[in-house]
Amino acid sequence: MSPPDQKAVERTLHFLHEIQALSLSDGTFGKDHEHLSRQQRKLTARQLRKQRKQMARNATKNANIIVISDDDDGGKDANSQPEPLPSKSSYVGLPGDNAPLSPLGEHLARLPMNPQLAKLLILGALFGCLEPALAVASCLNYRDPFEIPLDRQISAAKGRLGLSQNTLSDHWVYVTVVQNFRQLTSGVERYRFCQEYFIRDNVVSEIIRLMGDYARLLHEYRYIATPSPTDPGANINMNNFPLFRAILCGALFPNILKLVPQIKDGRVCRPKVHARPSEGDISINPKSVNGNVWPADPVWMVYFAKTRMDNSTCSTVLDTTIIPLRPVLFFSGSIQSNLIDSTVFTVDNWIKVQANPVLFRLIRDLRACLDDILESKFRCPSVTNWDPSSAEGRVLHTVVNLLANELVPTVQTQRYPWEPKTLERPSGGDGVQSSQSKLTAPHLDNQKQDV
Repeated sequence: MSPPDQKAVERTLHFLHEIQALSLSDGTFGKDHEHLSRQQRKLTARQLRKQRKQMARNATKNANIIVISDDDDGGKDANSQPEPLPSKSSYVGLPGDNAPLSPLGEHLARLPMNPQLAKLLILGALFGCLEPALAVASCLNYRDPFEIPLDRQISAAKGRLGLSQNTLSDHWVYVTVVQNFRQLTSGVERYRFCQEYFIRDNVVSEIIRLMGDYARLLHEYRYIATPSPTDPGANINMNNFPLFRAILCGALFPNILKLVPQIKDGRVCRPKVHARPSEGDISINPKSVNGNVWPADPVWMVYFAKTRMDNSTCSTVLDTTIIPLRPVLFFSGSIQSNLIDSTVFTVDNWIKVQANPVLFRLIRDLRACLDDILESKFRCPSVTNWDPSSAEGRVLHTVVNLLANELVPTVQTQRYPWEPKTLERPSGGDGVQSSQSKLTAPHLDNQKQDV
């Protein structure tokens, strides 16, 4: 067995730090990071890179020691004493006996899945969206429930678009599939449902079983009151899709894309997909419900999986959900203010945001309060207190209202394969088809607030 490559270890450490699973001490990083000067920010970033490299070197060095030790075991005397393995602290490159996992990282390490999906489960439980979070995490961690014959691609695409319920989300398709399947009581009804949408019933049954297993783990870690995926207290916001897409953003960050509209000769063309500079070129799978989306204005997406075909020059994103801007501000990485223009802010060192400074300060202060609540939950898990008279309940209700009151971005669509070829495509803003979520919480008013 070959030891891990040092650069691969560095990338892993950087990823764990981005999803808040790893605690790195840089001396200055904190809630006031956005007020640092450019020189201080560069110093902070340099300190983090140096610390990650040191940790990666130590991890690679100790992996080499273990590999060499295993290879030499055959030539040693059976009565000889084994050499002691390196201490736990030397693996992580930090002094002391404790690994630099954050409180959240400790919980993510205990859940048997990708850390982003584990984070989705925890956030879903804390924000009252448990069942949708369980459905999405189980599907992404296990397998896609769809099995589409090559000669039925058009029918399958039309059915998948219907299952999305106009939410502009591949992930909500999984939620709809699981909910509809569970509501059908007879085997005949389930068979017809699966045949209509090209779904494998045995896969959905396994996904439902996994949802129960993951719910029991969350109950064991005290995030929910009962071990049931349908626990009422943990599903108080299960139909609040605007909140759920914000939770998706928090869990899947930094997997964020930006769709930028393209206009040629006065006509709207296929948008350009922008990812972080380190990601390179990316495209969206045509099978995605957002594969034909052409935004009128730049919009943001979150995704979980991407792949690269042998004959392709860029990676392809397999699953997407279109999100507005506020979830990015609440659940992203560091936010830095522009020292020249007080209305411009930079998120995660590449996302440019123009916002009213007063509203931005409100979001920043709310985010700080939310971070404190989440940190306390990660350190000492407990069931969420939604009582408006409590400090926790007031903050959460305010955050939920702010996230749920932001409208879905307006988009237009290319002609779908099942539509007649004589259908005129939109141009110059004419023929815009507004796609807005039908799954908003009934007690919340959808009032537009510009960020």
